[in-house]
Amino acid sequence: MVPYEAAEARFTPLYADNPNSPQISVLWGNPQTGPSAALFRFPLNYGGRFHSHSAAYHLSLMEGTMKHWDEGQLEADVPIQTAGAYWYQPGGQLHSDNCLSEFGVAFVVFDGAIDSAYAD
Repeated sequence: MVPYEAAEARFTPLYADNPNSPQISVLWGNPQTGPSAALFRFPLNYGGRFHSHSAAYHLSLMEGTMKHWDEGQLEADVPIQTAGAYWYQPGGQLHSDNCLSEFGVAFVVFDGAIDSAYAD
């Protein structure tokens, strides 16, 4: 057993070269090399750019409000998601997100290393 208090999370930018990227606090695993679980903190108005990840992930929103949509959908057409929302994102599928609150906090489990490939 490894207890973890969210209030004690130490967040760092997911991508060091982009300080405006989501922030991550790793709970287990190594997100650079394989499966992992982490808390993610998203800033207000994060997202809007279509991207994919090699690995699938499961996300449970813990705090804040967000939107999540796949290629072919419009942000305006998808419902607002609040604390308690869940989504599964298959690897290789283009999608986008937006944080509508000051910040959003989510518990995320990636099936493999975390990477991002952006659509043209």
